[in-house]
Amino acid sequence: MDFNYCIKDKNLEFWYAKGNSVMSGDEFHEFHEIIYIINANGSFLSEKEKIKLSTNMLILIPKETYHNFIFENGENNKNYVRCRIWFSSIPHIEKTLSEYFSKIRVVLNPNDTVKTLFSELTETFNKPYLNSERKLLLRSSLLRILFEIKKGPQNNFLTNKQSQSKLIIDALEIINKSYCKNITVEQIAAELYVSASKLSHKFKNELNISVYKYITLKRLLYAQKLIKSGKKAADAAIKSGFCDYSSFYRIYKNHYGISPCQNKRKA
Repeated sequence: MDFNYCIKDKNLEFWYAKGNSVMSGDEFHEFHEIIYIINANGSFLSEKEKIKLSTNMLILIPKETYHNFIFENGENNKNYVRCRIWFSSIPHIEKTLSEYFSKIRVVLNPNDTVKTLFSELTETFNKPYLNSERKLLLRSSLLRILFEIKKGPQNNFLTNKQSQSKLIIDALEIINKSYCKNITVEQIAAELYVSASKLSHKFKNELNISVYKYITLKRLLYAQKLIKSGKKAADAAIKSGFCDYSSFYRIYKNHYGISPCQNKRKA
């Protein structure tokens, strides 16, 4: 049976879940993420590498960084069990966070203290804790987890990874420099001297996302940042690469569940 348990605090969330992710389809986030794998049969994908998932693996993902999962028994993976901690910012330790989350890091086998901290968080759902007590435990546990990772041996970080192909790395470089412009799959393929169909196939095969969706998600994330910083929605749409505001409005609301104007008021 699938389950989703959650502790929510300001700018901080903990999820203990089995089955499909509630974040499926949202491969870019505006928050940092720590994933602790309890059980999974598949791979973790990023712009640079493909990593085989294993029990007790810990993955640190910086905000605004593409990542995805692919499972060996199909999209609907009923045996995928994990803990996730999401947070956008934590006052007083921003410098420390920038060190931990400068890039994707994978810890093969965290120490027993880290495992115990995650276990304690999951056990709160089976005990009559107050929500305020769960929040306090979550905040203290996050700091302890980060501390334990930092003091652990450097050889505990995974270094033997399967790299993405040169074609995909080159395509991502072009996209990440030009996604705010009117760029197409055909233009990217032409710059790389391959057909659009070959690029599309390789991109989907290696990253588990289409070129179009990748570009769209990059634009949406940038537009959201602009709107939250005070930009008008129409200006944010243009600056992030959307040519038509009505299309931008529809895509934005469909993806985030609220309109651009509502997102601005919420910010």
